[in-house]
Order: sequence, then C-alpha cells, then structure tokens
Amino acid sequence: MSRKIILVFFIVFLFAVPHLKTNAQLVTDVAVSTKIDLTQNRLYFEDKTGELTFEQIKSPEFDKQFKVSEKEVLNYGFTNSAIWLKIRLKNSDLQKKDYLALVNFAILDEVDFYFQPSESSNYYVFHSGDMRPFAERIINNRKFLYPLEFDNSETYTLYIRVANKTPLQIPFEIISEKEYQVKAAKDELGYGIFYGILCIMIAYNFFVFLSLKDLNYLYYIFNILGSLTVLFSLSGHQSQYFFPQNPLFANQFVPVGSTLIMVGLSIFTIYFNEVRKYSRAFYGLLWSFAGVGFILFILIFIRPYWYGKIGFLTNILGLFELIVVLASSIYCYKKGQKSARFFILAFSLYVLGLITLILKNLAILPSNFITDNAGEIGASLEVLFLSFALSDRYNIYKKQKEATQKELIQMEKDANITLENKVIERTKELQQANNDLATLNEEIHQKSEEIEAQRDALSATTSDLEETVKELNKQKTDILSSINYARTIQTAMLPFQERISNAFDKFFVFYKPRDIVSGDFYFFEEKEEYVIFGVFDCTGHGVPGAFMSMIGHQILSDIVNVKNIYSPDLILEELHNKIYSALQQDETESRDGMDGVIVSLKKNTSEESKSKFEYLEYAGAMNPFYYVQTSLDENQISVCKAIKGTKNALGGKQKKDNTIRKFEKHSIELTGYKTNFWLCTDGFQDQFGGEKHKKFMVKSFRELLFSLHENDVKEQHKIIRTTFRNWRGFNKQIDDVLVIGVEI
Repeated sequence: MSRKIILVFFIVFLFAVPHLKTNAQLVTDVAVSTKIDLTQNRLYFEDKTGELTFEQIKSPEFDKQFKVSEKEVLNYGFTNSAIWLKIRLKNSDLQKKDYLALVNFAILDEVDFYFQPSESSNYYVFHSGDMRPFAERIINNRKFLYPLEFDNSETYTLYIRVANKTPLQIPFEIISEKEYQVKAAKDELGYGIFYGILCIMIAYNFFVFLSLKDLNYLYYIFNILGSLTVLFSLSGHQSQYFFPQNPLFANQFVPVGSTLIMVGLSIFTIYFNEVRKYSRAFYGLLWSFAGVGFILFILIFIRPYWYGKIGFLTNILGLFELIVVLASSIYCYKKGQKSARFFILAFSLYVLGLITLILKNLAILPSNFITDNAGEIGASLEVLFLSFALSDRYNIYKKQKEATQKELIQMEKDANITLENKVIERTKELQQANNDLATLNEEIHQKSEEIEAQRDALSATTSDLEETVKELNKQKTDILSSINYARTIQTAMLPFQERISNAFDKFFVFYKPRDIVSGDFYFFEEKEEYVIFGVFDCTGHGVPGAFMSMIGHQILSDIVNVKNIYSPDLILEELHNKIYSALQQDETESRDGMDGVIVSLKKNTSEESKSKFEYLEYAGAMNPFYYVQTSLDENQISVCKAIKGTKNALGGKQKKDNTIRKFEKHSIELTGYKTNFWLCTDGFQDQFGGEKHKKFMVKSFRELLFSLHENDVKEQHKIIRTTFRNWRGFNKQIDDVLVIGVEI
C-alpha cells in the first residue's frame, strides 16, 4: 500500500513541477534583439509604506519578495505605494553600447535609478521625477531616461523606484539611443500636429467670436484650452518648456486643465443646446458641475500640494459630468434642438476618449497605445465634428436672419429719408473735424522729426558700444590664451610620474584643479640616500595660487638640491623663511603663503634587507599625515593612524615676538611592515555635495582613506575619483583637490 502511495505522489510531482512559477530572475542580453522583451526579467515589489530605503530593498530579506508581472505596463491608478523594479542586464556585443533605460510616462513625482556595473562594484545613483527641477535630469528629455554604459560583458543590475501622487503607471523598456531618437521624433511630430490643431481652433473660434459676438465660441475656447493644458501636462511638455525650475507649479496644471474643462464644458453645453429652455433639472445639474469645478480651480492655488487629491476628485467628477453632458444633449435634441445633432456626435467621441483616459488613470483599463492617447484622439475628433456643429448652428441662425431681413428692408427705406438729413448735418461736422485733423498731423510731423534725430543719436551710441564689446571679447580671448599657456608651464613644473615610479612601485596621483591653473602642487626629489615627497596648498586658487605654487616649487628645489637639506622639519622651516623673505612680508601687508605636508624616506643600504626603505620622517604645516601599517608576520595586524600637522602655516603674518617658526618631526619605522600612506590638501574634505549639500568633512575623508589600504593603488585611485564625482554631483567645485597615495 505504501509503495502505491509513493508512486502516485511521484507521478503528481512530475506533472506539477513544470507548472510551478518561480521568481528566479533571468538576465536579459540587450544585444540579442532590437525588440527587448522584459516581461519575464522585470521583477517588481510594492512598498505600501513608501518609506523603504535602497539599502533595505537590496537586502536578501526583501530581494526574495520581488515578483514577476505578465503585464506589459504596470498600472496602479491612484496609490500611496512606492513601486520598485529590478532588472538584470548584460551586453554580449560591446560594439553597441548606447542603450537607455526608459520610463515612458512623463508625470511621475519620483523616479530613482540605481545602477550596478558589476557584482562587486558600487551602485551609481540618479534621482529624477517631475517633482524635481528639470535641469537635474541626466538626459534633457520630458520622459525619464538613464544611460546604460556597458564597459564589459558582466551582469549589470538596475533598480528603479517610482512614486506618484497622481495615477501611477510604469511603462518601462530598454531601448537603443538610435531607436529612441527615431521614436521620439515621431512622437514630437504627432504632438506638434495635435497642438497645432488645437491652437488653430482656439484662434479660429476667437476670431469668429469677435466677428459674430456669439459667447458660445468663447465658452468653447475655454473647453479647448482646458484640453490643451491637460494633454500638454500629461505629455511632459509643460515641465520641459514652461516651468522647468518650478515642478510643483507644473504638476498643478493637470488639475488646472481638468477644472477648466469642467467649467467650460458645462457652460458651453448650457448655452449651445439652450438647456434652460428644455430642462430645468439638467440646467441646475450642469451649473453645479461648473460651480464645483470653479471651487476646485481656486483650491489648487490655495492648497498646491493637494494636486494629487484634487486630480483624483476631478477624474471622478469628470466621469459623471461627461455622462450628464451627453444625456442632456440627447434630451434637448429630442425636444427640438436640431443644432444638438453634431454636438452629440462630436462629444460622444470626445467623452469616449476622456472616459477611456480616466478609466486608465483609475487602473480599471490597461495602459496601451489606445488608452494612453485616448485624450488626444478624442479631442482631435471632437474639434473636427464640433466645427460642423458650430457651422450647422450658424446656418440655422442664417435662415432665421433671412426671414427677418425682409422686414428690415422696409424699415430701411423709411430710415433712409431720415438718414439723408442727418448725412448733411454730419458732413458739416466732418469738414470741421478734417480741419482739426490737418492741424494735428502737422504737430505729429514735427514730433516725428524730433524722434528721428534721437534715433540717429542712439544709433551712433550703439555703434560705440559694439566696438567696446569687440575689444572686451578680444581682451578676454587673450587672457584665456595666456592662462592656458600658464597651465602648460605649471604642468611642466610638476614631477613626471616616470620619475616617481623609479622610487615607488605602487602609487597614484589624483590631481583636479578647480580652474585652468591650480594653487595645489606636489614636489618630488630622489637623492642618493633619501626620497623627498611633499604636497602643498597655496593661498587662493586660479592664477594667484599658480604663481605661489611656482614660487614654492622653486624654493623647495633650492632647499633640497642646493642646500642639501633632507629633514622634513628643517625643509619646512627654510621654506617658511624663504617665502617670508621673497614676498617681503615684513615690509608689505602680503599674507600669502601655503599649507603642506612633506615626508623624507631613508633608503635601505643593507643588501640583506628586503625592505626598500628603513624609515620615514614626516612634518606638516597645518595638514595631517595618514598612514596604515600591516605587520608582515603571520598575524598581519593592521594599524591606522593620522598624525596632525603643526599649527603653523608657511609664510604669512609673523608673530609679534619674531620667534623662529618650528615644525614638529615624526619618525615611522618601515622595516617589517607593509605601509600605505597618503598626502593630501584640504580640497576633497571641504567640497560641498551629497543629498544635504554639506561638506565631505575630515572624519569622512579619513575613514575613506583608511578603508582603502587593502585595495590595489589603481583601485584606490578609482575609488577616490568616483567618490569625489558622486559626492560633488552637480555642485560647483570650490577648491583645488590633490590626493597622493603610496604603498611600500
């Protein structure tokens, strides 16, 4: 019996296993096909609190909660949740690198990209969304784009977080840059034609209103204007072109346009179909919608952050209003309002489009080409057929006019006799007016001659200003050429890295001037028994700092190569005295100088020793010295230390007692240890950046350096460079940056 049970269980298991759905994520190769299917590879997770951080999401606890969705477009309607997507990618054809991650929905408050180039690297983070200034987008586009840079064939991981106060939809795809440009060009052409149609209809109906003085055309303009505002905002053009620096104001225009439609549509329906004449109930109901729409329109500007709630409310009310508009129009037509026939046809198509769009926003209908563009399609057809409705109404009005014209002809004959008498009186008055007008024309002619004289004088002044601008531009070009040449001279002054590599097998130099030329410089000399290495930060930056750096470098070269001084504390003392003397700071008010750190490494002359250097001596003027030593015995214990520099600058104001400025010397034994040390200026730690726009700070910089000692110097250089770029972001660099790392 037990064998039969086991056999039955085994057969059921064989049939069940192929149908079990797993959340194991596939890796999509972007180079395989031009049409990239992400349905099985795109995992999602709904954060119903909206407060989970990226560190929590990528942890194993939440990673296993990601699910696969068979839907091409994720649509959540109005929700307070935040949606996370996870996609794993690779590129087997590195000849094709230009790929984009596209979230093809323009009105999302928060869209954050987290991109990991490889399993062992850090994530690149980019924050976007229509609630952030448009200039912060990494690609200038109304949609949300992130460039995917594939440097190798490894697997890349992409997380995307999306949150929105208005309908939340995530039409996501991976697309090549070339394909997107073609697609975007077609979209922009279509929108241009659509906007052009609506603008032409606004202008046309406005001129017709001016001609016929029929308020129906004016009410119709408000309706078209509301549709144009809503669709212009939903497409993202509002944020891109009108309010790129005011995202809140741009988001408000969706409910602004919706309320304009509510008000304009209700009033237009009332007067076009003469609803009051046929139904008091529909008349009151339509005015109620107009009143509620006007209240919501005012509320948008009183409570700007309620735009999500107001948008949800206008979608619900708009759905019922459209039904009432159609019902009242059909009722009026049956009661004898013949001009309502084209109105019903036009607004049936328009209402169908808006109902489709609203049901998509409420997540009742799926997102596709028809539902995404339902508003534009309905509005275009509505404009076409409503033009017929207005023409039909005008024809009816014309026939009524012809019926009354016969009565007017007789009245006109009677009036002509009276008019002839009045013409004679008016002719005399016109002759007097012509005489007055001739006098006025003479005065105008005199004023015109005065204006021409003033214009000639202004033209001469403009020519002088143009010459001045040309001269200033030439001076600017000459100055920039001189500064660029100065950079060439300054670069030639710095030690070539080939010389440094003769002394140190492993080192890196991260040198990033703020301007064309720099006030930071480094000094290197190798003597028979010593290697001298230093980093200095001169007062100021740009051209003044560059002058100081050249003075400092020349003085250091004389101290080491001519006076043969190798002790770091004595080098700094002599450097201070030379700067003080060279700038005549005892007689002038010059306070220029520099901070710095310098080390002297004693070469190991013993042939039996495996260490290249015996010991290291350090002295600092304001700047610290960072190093990590790891014992070479079996324990391999690492010690991290930071030695503060002496609180004395090099050069600058001398103390009143004229005491000799001393600098403390420290000695570090190198034999038996692997030693990493770093020489740096204060530019890195003083840089503003990060999410809170604060300085990087000394503590964070020290912890960053100490975390590098187990990495190769090339990897250290890459981490230093990447950390500075990510921290700075779009902020301006405030100082020259110089960091040198050495491993012995």
